Amino acid sequence: MAFYVFMYPLKLADRIVAAPAQVNAHAGDAQIMLTICFVFPLVARWLEPQNKQLDRLDGRILRAMASRTLANFNGACGAAAFLYAHLYAVSTDYLKIIPALAITISIAAVVATQKMWSRYRKLCTLTHQDTQALIRVLEQSSDGEGRTAVLEAWDALERDVRTKVDTGFAFGVRLVPKHVSTALAEAVDTIVRAAPDAEKERAQALVDLKAIRDMCAARIDVTA
Repeated sequence: MAFYVFMYPLKLADRIVAAPAQVNAHAGDAQIMLTICFVFPLVARWLEPQNKQLDRLDGRILRAMASRTLANFNGACGAAAFLYAHLYAVSTDYLKIIPALAITISIAAVVATQKMWSRYRKLCTLTHQDTQALIRVLEQSSDGEGRTAVLEAWDALERDVRTKVDTGFAFGVRLVPKHVSTALAEAVDTIVRAAPDAEKERAQALVDLKAIRDMCAARIDVTA
């Protein structure tokens, strides 16, 4: 599917060169690519395996980023094809501005993609820092001062894991699946209350946190 999504705009470029006057067909192709821009990340997320999500965390995030990149590529090409079809239908005189529009849209797509990946590396850097801080606190004693430190460290990390990695909006893929962050929140609550099974929850939380830390470690970029 990803290969088809990647090749569709390239094949459309060949069709436009071969038959530039078929504006209705090209406008239809533009609508398809704009639809792909919005739908493809949702389909990719729906197809994502739901079992062992923490073990699959690395691949899950990379697939989300790749699908969003392909979606942005289709969106940019769809916008360019849409403008081409409608300007060509009005007058062929407008064709002279098509190259400038195409270049502008291409630059905007490249900048948006670069910013998305830079944002992802920055989030991984911050999450690695906050995860490491929580791990160190959990490995210490659980006295009153320690419980306060656990809560403060978790508050910082919770904001990281709830952040969407592929967009800056409410929609998108969370850095950590919701059920994983919920389990960590419950474990932290159990630990700070010093419940009977606190040590068991602490051990499992440390395993999960180290998995998150290791995933982020490969993407640390303090200059992002």
